[in-house]
Amino acid sequence: MMKNNLIPKNNLSSIKRSFVAGENIIKLLKKDLGLTKNTNEIIQISYDLQSGSYIKNALRKRALIDARTSEIAKNINELFRPQSLMEICVGEGTILADVVLKLSKKPKEVYGFDLSWSRLKYSSLWLKAKKVDGVHLFMADLFNIPLLDNSIDVIYSSHSIEPNGGREKNALIELMRVTKKYLVLIEPSFELASEEARHRMIKHG
Repeated sequence: MMKNNLIPKNNLSSIKRSFVAGENIIKLLKKDLGLTKNTNEIIQISYDLQSGSYIKNALRKRALIDARTSEIAKNINELFRPQSLMEICVGEGTILADVVLKLSKKPKEVYGFDLSWSRLKYSSLWLKAKKVDGVHLFMADLFNIPLLDNSIDVIYSSHSIEPNGGREKNALIELMRVTKKYLVLIEPSFELASEEARHRMIKHG
């Protein structure tokens, strides 16, 4: 787990107990710290605690993953045949693996980054199990990606900007900096959501 400056070390065990009990960790941490917006540290702690759950979920919901990754691959195939591809905030690689397998031609370079080291470890194992070789995984912050300007042909998201309510513009500026050809965003739409869904988005940041 990343070193954090906000959460006392002796409090992490109680946070884990709350997670096991089914509490929303992001909501809990924001309340405890008196914050109204999510921070990188809060998101990172929440994702570290969830590590492994995305693969379990992907195994249970194969039809959903198949439909989503087919749509992403279809859109990329229609746009361009990239030499380089990257999924931001890649999590456990459950989307990236299938997208790469469904592209008409595998890019020479495939990347994925995440704020959570633990999720990247699971991602490495999942990609290996799916026989998707040569993917470069690295740990990074969405708002400070350690890549050169215009360095990746196609970058896509899969509910990755979603937890960063209020910082969307900064995320997009950084993504546009790194993107060379196309930026494909798969994110929830506040404008098209129901009142109940809008309330949930605001509540959870």
